[in-house]
Amino acid sequence: MPSISNVALPVLIIALGVFQIMQLQRTPVKRSSGQGLTAMPLCSNAHNGNHSACSSVRVVTRSADTFGNFFEIEETASTATAGFAPDRPGSPPPHIHRTQTETFTVLEGVFMYEAAGVVHSAQAGEDVVIPPGVPHTWWVGSSETNVTVVKFRIEPAGNGELAFETLSGLSRDFNGISGVNPVQLLLWAHESGMDFTFPPASVRFLVPYVVPWLGRLMGYQATYPIYSTLAAEQTSQ
Repeated sequence: MPSISNVALPVLIIALGVFQIMQLQRTPVKRSSGQGLTAMPLCSNAHNGNHSACSSVRVVTRSADTFGNFFEIEETASTATAGFAPDRPGSPPPHIHRTQTETFTVLEGVFMYEAAGVVHSAQAGEDVVIPPGVPHTWWVGSSETNVTVVKFRIEPAGNGELAFETLSGLSRDFNGISGVNPVQLLLWAHESGMDFTFPPASVRFLVPYVVPWLGRLMGYQATYPIYSTLAAEQTSQ
């Protein structure tokens, strides 16, 4: 349990941050709808409509088809795909899944990943299992084609594939994930069962208490059904 002295400074920093964040322009309410189960662009940085530096994501198995036991996503990325870390193409921010197991199945190319601070590689045909609570990230390794295709399964499903459809939609509508308000991203991650590992632990433990309240105060949601293909189809009927 953090001591009072360790908590005081982070709380002050967060209070000042809240004041600054509230001055930021909120995410516009108007959003585009889902674009189907194939070729959803997922872009870390500004793309200006050119998705060549983005990975391509598609839903393989929906959580509704497994009674919420798991869902599966297939992602295709190359060494030209921008990543969270500049030297790790296609990489997401380092994170943990609080209660979910993530299993990667490499379908093509070289899959590089870091788990609990140790770097590994996996080849086509290999599986990589990341238990709950283990910090990890991944990226595209060099190969003949410099393309990596990986299927990942998350179980139990939690809020399912809607989280990834929302992330893809946000990256499309706001010119990359880097263009999305940080509070929106933290709310998305927290309520999707994830925690980013880069904030200091003395600040990170406050996220469950601060982010849901602050995000909703700013008008955000963790996920947006309009980005889900099924929801978009049902709405248009």
